[in-house]
Amino acid sequence: MGDVQRRTGSSPVLATNQNLSIMTPKEKAEDLVNQFRILLMDEDTDCGYEVLCTSIAIKNALICVDEILNATSNNYYWLKVSYELEKM
Repeated sequence: MGDVQRRTGSSPVLATNQNLSIMTPKEKAEDLVNQFRILLMDEDTDCGYEVLCTSIAIKNALICVDEILNATSNNYYWLKVSYELEKM
């Protein structure tokens, strides 16, 4: 059992999630794109230019958000994230 769980009696997942700040849909969209873009640029891919990597990253993020929308009932937040991605 982790120290947080022993001290608070809560599950480690809940204790960790309580410390996370909530991102706006725009911030979440930018975060997803940045994560994918960094992965693409760190690999030895023929991605080449940052603009191309960003375009691919946006498409990958949209695929992920679409999967989340299909799997969850909390669609409002993810619809807003999708909208922000499409504006990029």
